[in-house]
Amino acid sequence: MTSDRTRLPLVAAACTVALAWLVGRGETGESVAASLAMPLVVPALWTAAGLALAQWRQALPAAAVAAVGGSWLATGTHAALVVGLQAAGLAGGSMWRRGWRPLTVAGLCALCLVPGVFIGLAGTTVPAAFEAVVDDLREQYADGLPADMSVAERTAALSAFDDALAGTVAMQRRLWPSLLALGLLLQAAVFLAVGGVVARVSGHRPPAMPWRSFVTWRAPFWCVWCLIVGLILGLTPLGGIGLSALADAGWNLVLAAAILLAGQGVAVQAWLVQRLLPPAGQALLWVLGALFLAPVVVGSGALIGLADQWWDLRRLRRSTAGNGT
Repeated sequence: MTSDRTRLPLVAAACTVALAWLVGRGETGESVAASLAMPLVVPALWTAAGLALAQWRQALPAAAVAAVGGSWLATGTHAALVVGLQAAGLAGGSMWRRGWRPLTVAGLCALCLVPGVFIGLAGTTVPAAFEAVVDDLREQYADGLPADMSVAERTAALSAFDDALAGTVAMQRRLWPSLLALGLLLQAAVFLAVGGVVARVSGHRPPAMPWRSFVTWRAPFWCVWCLIVGLILGLTPLGGIGLSALADAGWNLVLAAAILLAGQGVAVQAWLVQRLLPPAGQALLWVLGALFLAPVVVGSGALIGLADQWWDLRRLRRSTAGNGT
């Protein structure tokens, strides 16, 4: 008989092995579906298992069986992915139980995913992998063009397709480190949330994460220095002296800092809306903003967040000092 606490690791192990078996079957519809589901389902189940256990070591036997069996069945580069997803889920559940901050938990879970990503690329760089996807899209687009098109029309259509993706490819080639980090953070946040839901549905009560109210959230001040250093590196003509990689690193710093500052700016906007509008008005404003003005809200948020770093628009430091903390 299994106890309530050991049941979740067994379920997680069984699902991991089953998905690995489906992935290892080759180019079938089930394999593709399993490949899409695995990055979310596997770490979410192991997060729930980590939340259900008093110590993460209690899940090691089931995790070891799943890792060995899943790696053998998935074969190839997917084997490393299986182990990385398990490690990320168990680490996330364990850190959550210990009351670590949400951003720290998500960041460390994202780090657990990094080795699997690069091993899964099998020696291919991230830009090269992205360009291979673009080539596949171009081929599919070409195959979908009407057969009665003339050579000139087909050439013009493919040229327009290439022009439309040229900016995206160029941006991805320069900003892939920060884009990859953001993607892994979002993946970690999603599977942590799903894992918490699974743990609750299974009858466990994971401790509440120490969330701060979003309207009082502020990015660390070092984001400002990252932004300044990144702009200096990005705007300095380093490419002409063979230091284009350093300039690209600067733009990655700018993007990472801008995302955090934009989050702070949106929090400032939420704080202001909360003070001026009733709940129904707030909901309507945010729905309209998300549907029609999302670029404006986020873009202006970066500037507002930067201003809030210097001028404390919400008077948070003053209220903290007034409370004697």
